[in-house]
Amino acid sequence: MEPGSERGPDMPASEEQDLHQILVAMQHSLTQINGKIDSLSYRMDIMTERLDKHAERLYQSERRVSEVEDGQTQLAASHVS
Repeated sequence: MEPGSERGPDMPASEEQDLHQILVAMQHSLTQINGKIDSLSYRMDIMTERLDKHAERLYQSERRVSEVEDGQTQLAASHVS
């Protein structure tokens, strides 16, 4: 016997059916919500991966700009002397 399927002495069969229908609807809704959460989680994983790649590219670009600026400063200093 399923949990909650036993009727109390004061519970009419129609109320039991109503409660069962509500439970089934809630389980269906929960399944749908879990599916949407899984979909969002998957999309967030993809976005996180893309952001990580962009962050790495930005870091590399900043490092290269810094190297060029340092080289330019050294070159300018060597022409002043």
